[in-house]
Amino acid sequence: MATFWFFAALAAMGIVSCGLQLWAVRSYAPGAKNKKASEGGGHFPPVSILKPLKGLDDNLFDNLESFCKLDYPEYEIIFALQDINDLAFKVASKIKLKYPDKDISIVVQRCEEGLNPKVNNLIPARGRSKHEYILISDSNVCVRKEYLKRIMARMQEPGAGLVTNLVEGVGARSLGSVFENLHLNSFIMGSVCFLDKFMGMPCVVGKSMLMKKTDLEAIGGLVAVKDVLAEDYMIGKKMAESGRRVVLSGFRVQTVNHYWGMKRFLGRHTRWAKLRWKIGGARYLAELILNAPFM
Repeated sequence: MATFWFFAALAAMGIVSCGLQLWAVRSYAPGAKNKKASEGGGHFPPVSILKPLKGLDDNLFDNLESFCKLDYPEYEIIFALQDINDLAFKVASKIKLKYPDKDISIVVQRCEEGLNPKVNNLIPARGRSKHEYILISDSNVCVRKEYLKRIMARMQEPGAGLVTNLVEGVGARSLGSVFENLHLNSFIMGSVCFLDKFMGMPCVVGKSMLMKKTDLEAIGGLVAVKDVLAEDYMIGKKMAESGRRVVLSGFRVQTVNHYWGMKRFLGRHTRWAKLRWKIGGARYLAELILNAPFM
């Protein structure tokens, strides 16, 4: 009987937490207020968009092209790679050729500054960037044309040091991709909103990070996170510790996952489970309650 009541209590906690997650996600739905702020003639300074590339992600050409169609006054795009023989180089070159009127640079530079390959790509791109505001965005991200205006409007809020976005998985055409997108659209989105709204714990999603160079350098720059896998989490943590606000934008960006195999899905989530255990310790067990499918 004691076992029954234990699992009954666990299930009840799961139902409550699932309800709170749904409430939190709904509270971050884009509303008229945010739309007005982004279209009301706000301050839109120039931005350097840093895109680290490696290999052929699903939908790579369309993903990169979406950043060439942004409705924003002035910005540059920097594609960063380690090797000219990387297949992503050809895609980036086609984008640059198709949009000669856009300020697009391709930086190919071997960098072995740290253990994190993404940060190694970003360090040379950061050095080539021209503008005070930088936006770090992964290669598997696809955005709508109003994206940059929306997040820059949030960046102008008092005390804001970094703006990140909710991420939704789209385009699944294989079983592994279905599971990956379900994970992004349920557990990840629900947890990020729940922690930010109810726990005051901002979770930075590396798919989209907008910040000032000066604020980044104040926390040690990219070099400070070169040897950690969760560079996005550490940047957000250091930013919050420095007294700058980490803002979660309800404007969603899409992560395109077409053809993931189950091996790739399981391998990725095994690694990230180990990472979350390392970061959270015993708090990692709370995922049993926050993860609705488990309940």
